[in-house]
Order: sequence, then C-alpha cells, then structure tokens
Amino acid sequence: DSVNVAARLQDMTKRLDCKAVISEEVCKMAGIPADALTRAGDRARAAEQWAETVRLQPRRAAAWSNLGAVLMQSGHLLRAAEAFERALEIDAKNTVFADNLGAVRYELAVRDLASAVEDGLAKGS
Repeated sequence: DSVNVAARLQDMTKRLDCKAVISEEVCKMAGIPADALTRAGDRARAAEQWAETVRLQPRRAAAWSNLGAVLMQSGHLLRAAEAFERALEIDAKNTVFADNLGAVRYELAVRDLASAVEDGLAKGS
C-alpha cells in the first residue's frame, strides 16, 4: 500500500544520506544519470548532475571524485581540485582520489608556469 511505499522511500533516502524527502527523483537515482552522461562524454551536463548528486549526498566520496574528474576533463582545474579534496576528506585512504588530486595540482602548476613564461616573454618584447 502507499503508506508502506512511502516508508520504504523514506528509509532509502536516509540510507543514501539525502537531505530531501523523496521528491528530487530519489536522489537523482543515486548518481546514475550523471554516470551515464559522463560515459557519453557530455561533460557539462555530467558536471551539473554530479554537482546535484553531491548536494543531495554530501558524504558520498565517489560522487565528489567523479565530479572532480569531469571538471578536470573540462579544464576547470581549481574546482576539480576542490572536489578531489572533498572526496579525500571523506575517504582519506583512497589512493585514487589522492592520485587524481595530485594530477590536478600538477596541471595547475604547469598552467601557472606557462602563464608566467608567457608574461615574462610579453614583458621582454
């Protein structure tokens, strides 16, 4: 009956660490649309969906990491680093999250170095 269904959905919401009361499409199907968009290469929409997933499930480390990966692939390195840091705050022993954060920090350093070299060349001409 509908009372049992509502109780089950409420229980599911608690287990998924959702803040909403089952009206937000059962926590966006726990990240499934975001995963499908990521695999399809639709990075902009995937980032939106992963951001929504972490908003609804802020303690889901893998979702933070997936958000970071999509942001990194899209060139949003600072935001990607923040997402990987959040993933590591939740699961500090996860070496994949740590490696991803290291890769983003490396890319940021390379970008900063390239920018500094360009600035130096522009000033020298």
